[in-house]
Amino acid sequence: MIKLYHKQPDWKWLFVDSILRHHDYKSFLELGVGDQGGAISMVECDFKVGVDSDPSVKHSYDDVVCKTTDEYFESIDIDKKFDLIYIDACHEKYQAARDFINSFRCLNKDGIIIFHDINPTCEDDVEASGSGDVYEFWIRMCEYYKSNINVVLQPEEHAKFYEQLGLSYFSDCVGLFFKKSMKSVDDKLFNDMNYSYEYFDQNRNKFIRKGDLTGI
Repeated sequence: MIKLYHKQPDWKWLFVDSILRHHDYKSFLELGVGDQGGAISMVECDFKVGVDSDPSVKHSYDDVVCKTTDEYFESIDIDKKFDLIYIDACHEKYQAARDFINSFRCLNKDGIIIFHDINPTCEDDVEASGSGDVYEFWIRMCEYYKSNINVVLQPEEHAKFYEQLGLSYFSDCVGLFFKKSMKSVDDKLFNDMNYSYEYFDQNRNKFIRKGDLTGI
């Protein structure tokens, strides 16, 4: 059963589900489920885990572990791997970096990591209650892992639906990281991230650029 979000399935959940099906992925990890149930509430695969620090989320949805993302990664076996990981947890750049580094270590070969909150629409949106400063983490990803990343924009039909409700989701998107042949991530690359929103906005087309999605 598809969980509804504003009377229509959240496009990001549908996108996650399409990747799982297209690649015949068997395992899925979602960091940051939220009170709407997240992608984990609707996707189907052999093994799925959601992580959220809010106890009410665990009580409302199956397959959810009540931990912070750091606590979760500390608790699992080092050999535990996932095919697809969706990160939409803490909207703070250094925590997003830790979530990425820990997720990379748990990602199967040819696996994919998806990021939300990489494209704040205005300066007010960089508050913790919005997208936060995750965009600074994404800038660093663009600088060092350009050949491994991509951006998927929200489908037009979903954007129109949100606009009719007066919701500003027209510029929503997700970032993708493809592990490919990478063996490790340099943790030090994510030290001292200090980019202004003005810099991001002036170079938005450089960092939020839809690429070739052949084979996705």
